[in-house]
Amino acid sequence: MSTSVHPNLFQVNVDGQMLENWLVGRIKGIGKQQIESLLHQGRIRVNGNLAHTQTLLLKGDVVEVNRRPALDILAEKLAWEVVYEDQYLLVINKIAGMPVHPGLGHYRGTVLNALAQHYEQSGQKGLLREAVVHRLDKDTSGLLLLAKTAAAKAALEADFRTGRIHRSYEALVWGKLAEASGMIDVPVGRVPQHSHLLAADPSGTWGKPAQTQYETKALGSQCSLLSIRPLTGRTHQIRIHFHYLGHGLVGDLRYSHPQSPHYYRLCLHATELALVHPIGGQKLSLRSEAGFIPF
Repeated sequence: MSTSVHPNLFQVNVDGQMLENWLVGRIKGIGKQQIESLLHQGRIRVNGNLAHTQTLLLKGDVVEVNRRPALDILAEKLAWEVVYEDQYLLVINKIAGMPVHPGLGHYRGTVLNALAQHYEQSGQKGLLREAVVHRLDKDTSGLLLLAKTAAAKAALEADFRTGRIHRSYEALVWGKLAEASGMIDVPVGRVPQHSHLLAADPSGTWGKPAQTQYETKALGSQCSLLSIRPLTGRTHQIRIHFHYLGHGLVGDLRYSHPQSPHYYRLCLHATELALVHPIGGQKLSLRSEAGFIPF
């Protein structure tokens, strides 16, 4: 296996592994969430061809991972709220419409651009591009956890994998659910032969296991306010699960029904984050109010 810095090149020496699984642990500072993000941005190729999570690798394949150096990220003063910060962690309240990473079509105005500015002001360089421990969709608002040291990042990623970090969301969905509370246990993933499409897979033949708990908090004339806890962390899991139930999220342009009225934003907000500090060991419980009102 050979590597270079930018981009990283890897030669595969075994047959039959899925690309996403094979890459985990091979690039310092990049975990599974970052790999998924790079795949989504079209930054990973196999033998020169764009890859996806279900790409099957063969011995001799060359995998190219294109990461721009952190110096390419322009420092920008952007609107964000710091909810918690110490020398190891930073938790912000991300606004809707702000991408986390620079990528195709949005090289400025991202969380990492704001983080570069924050580091300049505080005198810390941090990990910058590798600081993101978990992701929020561009149009999702709320609590986002960032690591400021390599040790904190490794510990937090391990805690996410083992379910020690708990996240809750609030969302507005169209209509009234048949059950006021419950569990959605339906696999989700990339549709075979259409890797750009994400969907529910009730047959369980190609999707990955996904579980979402929910409870109705309030009802309006057209929609319901839900408290949601995802037990797994699949891409677009919450949005896909409620679309599958026929109660898509208000303002969701990607997973919407043709008859759904237009709304100015995606009504999904990360409200709660509970974790054990990776260095100090103390419990942290953080909250951010969504402010959604059923109408």
